[in-house]
Amino acid sequence: MNYYLEGFTFEVSGTAKKVRMFCPKCHSERRDKRDKSLRVDTVTKFVHCYHCGLDGIATTDSDALKALDKGSGVKGVPSHFRRPVFDTNKTVLSDELAKYLVEERFIPQEIIQRMMITEEVHYIAAVGKKVKCIGFNYFVDDVLVNTKYRDLEKHFALEPGAPLVPWNIDNVKDSNECVFTEGEIDAMSFMATGRMDVISVPNGANGSLEWLNPFVESHFENKDVIYIAVDTDKQGLVLRNELLRRFGREKCRIVTYGPDCKDANDHLKLYGLESLKIYLDSAPELPLEGVFTVKDVIEDFRAMFEQGLSHGLSTGFKNLDRFMRFETGMLNIVTGVPGAGKSEFVDMLSINLFMLHDWKTAFFSPENFPLTTHYSKHAEKMVGKKFKKGITSEAEYQEVVNFLKENIFSIIPKEGFTSECILRKARELVRRKGIKHLVIDPYNCIDHQYSGKDETQYISKFLQELKEFAMNNEVLVTLVAHPRKMEIDLKTGTFQVPNMYSINGSANFYNKADYGIAVERNSRTNVCTVHIQKVRQRNLGKPGRACFVFDLTNGRYVPCEEDLSDDGLKMMRHSAEIFDSSNWFKKKQGIIESNAIQQRMCFEEAASDIAGVSGGDLGASDEYEDASPRPELPF
Repeated sequence: MNYYLEGFTFEVSGTAKKVRMFCPKCHSERRDKRDKSLRVDTVTKFVHCYHCGLDGIATTDSDALKALDKGSGVKGVPSHFRRPVFDTNKTVLSDELAKYLVEERFIPQEIIQRMMITEEVHYIAAVGKKVKCIGFNYFVDDVLVNTKYRDLEKHFALEPGAPLVPWNIDNVKDSNECVFTEGEIDAMSFMATGRMDVISVPNGANGSLEWLNPFVESHFENKDVIYIAVDTDKQGLVLRNELLRRFGREKCRIVTYGPDCKDANDHLKLYGLESLKIYLDSAPELPLEGVFTVKDVIEDFRAMFEQGLSHGLSTGFKNLDRFMRFETGMLNIVTGVPGAGKSEFVDMLSINLFMLHDWKTAFFSPENFPLTTHYSKHAEKMVGKKFKKGITSEAEYQEVVNFLKENIFSIIPKEGFTSECILRKARELVRRKGIKHLVIDPYNCIDHQYSGKDETQYISKFLQELKEFAMNNEVLVTLVAHPRKMEIDLKTGTFQVPNMYSINGSANFYNKADYGIAVERNSRTNVCTVHIQKVRQRNLGKPGRACFVFDLTNGRYVPCEEDLSDDGLKMMRHSAEIFDSSNWFKKKQGIIESNAIQQRMCFEEAASDIAGVSGGDLGASDEYEDASPRPELPF
């Protein structure tokens, strides 16, 4: 359940009535990162931080919509949602609000009227009462679909259950340029310079752009230039970087604001209308492609100086995390003899990356045809049981469908199975859906175009293309490749474990890989051993091996202790932890990303939900559920 207070978002899971957790407002600045200073009463929704004093009644909204039907406004409207009705009589603001916008924020009255700004009396949870608000109305195809209410103290609320859409989206549909801002007042600041092709994100700066997906093709494919004019604070940089990743650096320009200004409205107030127009018009193209200095990565460089090298993101398995942890921009090569379970293990990793980090995955996987068969494997891993009517319920079936259509994508280029076609489709999925993981399974199903090159030269060029794609699009690329030959261990009569040099065609499979793993399966005990043979960056891991028991019922892998003797393998099969057959859609609600970025958004909730709140410190007998981030899956 998401809680919203004073522009901060935090997730609380479990059934405990009182929860202690990290404060979204002050935790990043704290020296003691272990102190869970925030108290949350999940019954009254009363929140208090014992360090920074964040205090008030939070709101929740589990029904917020993020998908739209083209041309119709809202898709899948919940039963409680009532579409707002626009009242032109309310576009005349009181003197108080009009003076605030004109005299304090320097917004021309004609812009206020043109953007149909309304005045409302609305309940704001952060102050606990109804107050006079500015109403920023959100239209799609001239239909009002949402309203953001903002009081003069910068507290916000949105219509509960209404879809999130960019503000002023209709005015950029047919333009060849547009300006992205972080707030409506910043957008109107640019409008004051004479531009109307300006939009604002709906929920503040964060790395999640789900609300953008329905509009990428219809509103942004035609753009020659996109000006990114967001705030220059930490959260604004996160938003900026995700917009750059989605739209491509080649068409984006970064707007800065000069001394003592963090946003467009600051600049308008300090330096005036003409100056803001000059700063927008003179926004530079991004630095020369392929040439960088430390200035281009100064924020990341500073973070590394203060926090040290990143140790990467969890794979979802504790025993595997000891030897490898993932980062985007990397090439992961997986090999193993036929029947070892390479594809199943890669599918499992894709599920883990979704569960922990919300990574969406695109598969080019011709060996997993038909598509329904591949999708059913993902379904069984998520619901924990056979995907069959009578075993899987209708409700679970709907959960599976919703999960698959939003997070798992299959690439089947009609132009052919060349690497060029595959990567072009993958790039479109980065832009339109925000995928973070690309799986090519297997290498020998690609239509390889040698074009006069020998096999070694071609493989080197192909692997370099994958690495460049991973780096330029900030995704993890996983390539499954078969070994060229399978050597038998004469003592055991089983196949020897292949290595990266065993892959058919070239030693470049080892040389170019950032991660290299081989999957081995013992058919007698059903134990799978993952051999980590290469991790290029020492801060992300080291060679080693991790063992798992494969659950034939649902395709999940259960970590188990390593003992490679024959008797030990048999014991492992029986001594491994009880297989997990729970529904992971329910567990997903309780998993908090270790690198989650706090979002700034506030939703309204009925006053009856927060009635009867009382304050006071908690006594020593109070029991708390630990709501700290969980970096591992709950196996």
